[in-house]
Amino acid sequence: MKEVEKMIPENISDLGMIDEDSGLRQFRGMMSPWDKIKSFKETYLFLTRHAGLYGVCYINALKIIEPDYEKRTSAMSECWGQSIKYMWSPESGLNMKENFREKQSIPPFIKDGIYFSACFADQGDEFMAMPGYIWYATNDYVEKEIHHCPFDIIGPEACDVSIGGAQNFTQCACGVPMKNYESERMGCGDPYCHVIFDTERKYGKHPNADGHDWEKWGPAPQGMREKGAPRKEECEFLTTGEYMSPLGQRWTVGEMYKECVGWPLAYSTNAVQAMRVLVKPEDMERAYQIVDVIFDTAGKSLFGDTNLRKEAREWMGVPESVDDGRVLGGYISMIYQARCLDWRFVEFSEERTVIECDRFGLEMMGQHPEFVRAYEAYFNGMAKTLVNCQWVVKEDKTAPKDRVRFNIEKGLYGFRRQKPGYQFEKEGEKNDQ
Repeated sequence: MKEVEKMIPENISDLGMIDEDSGLRQFRGMMSPWDKIKSFKETYLFLTRHAGLYGVCYINALKIIEPDYEKRTSAMSECWGQSIKYMWSPESGLNMKENFREKQSIPPFIKDGIYFSACFADQGDEFMAMPGYIWYATNDYVEKEIHHCPFDIIGPEACDVSIGGAQNFTQCACGVPMKNYESERMGCGDPYCHVIFDTERKYGKHPNADGHDWEKWGPAPQGMREKGAPRKEECEFLTTGEYMSPLGQRWTVGEMYKECVGWPLAYSTNAVQAMRVLVKPEDMERAYQIVDVIFDTAGKSLFGDTNLRKEAREWMGVPESVDDGRVLGGYISMIYQARCLDWRFVEFSEERTVIECDRFGLEMMGQHPEFVRAYEAYFNGMAKTLVNCQWVVKEDKTAPKDRVRFNIEKGLYGFRRQKPGYQFEKEGEKNDQ
């Protein structure tokens, strides 16, 4: 029996381990090909860090494609706004508001207003592993703090896009024009990210009412609550196994993970959508090449220090005798498990590793096919330092349409100028990338 065949029944995210009643995997964690098991907490933090780094790559590429901060951030905020309008507007017919009200146990006497928005914001922050509190909430005024943000590595674009998203959510789901202050934001990394929402109907227009949605931040005219209250080091559900909404509704971590596994990648999807808006069709290939370079560099840098390579191997429990494409295949499998994708190894040998996953899930419900090319560049860069430069990662174009398959094997790569009187082997030309 081949090694890959032995592994399939023990695969921690194998579809055979789904609970019949809930439809959820029986173990919300990860397991490396060498039986190193990771807890739910470690899995969730791995997911948010991966999503943060992935977002850094896409938004940094977007900075090169569109250097103007205002145009870039406006495009991302507008794209997020359109997504929210599609999902939450009554005209969408998706009944998102009614379903959300039921899930969050929001009683009928709480009228449409920004308390509804506060519940949405709190859910979003917790699901993104950003601990904090709602200190005060009515239908016209909300005070909230965030004490840790795994996405501050992206930079201020992440903050501004979130502000625009909140504006659009409140107006679409609640039907209430809202002002929005991120009034303690001294810069990314502030341990007291103090957010205030208040409505125009009670507090008047925002001073920046004629500006962009993402420009509507602090200071708040109502004054500031004094700092110094206890800070949360992490979201409770990471250790309790249960998420509790602001009004007391409780979800298991399995239900929560199924609901929110795609949320941390939102900044990447916004950047992709902004590229579609900002780049002319004739310039799109050049934009993709910029994305390729950024992801390739990030992949190489991820394990560029030999100590980091050693740590990654120990983290997965890789035997000393294994020093080939299986190492990278194992790491990719951890990403797929954290993202709750349906995946498997097609081949797992010393000569070649082939890993595939569900295309619909990898592309975020099929809406972002650009992710496949970015992941190919990312994984190809990783191969050069997690293993060595003999290894190349290529998407297998012959895979079934509903699957994304990456081949990890030895091969030549890079541009080679043809010199007079010298002929390269065909294999070198075939892998010229």
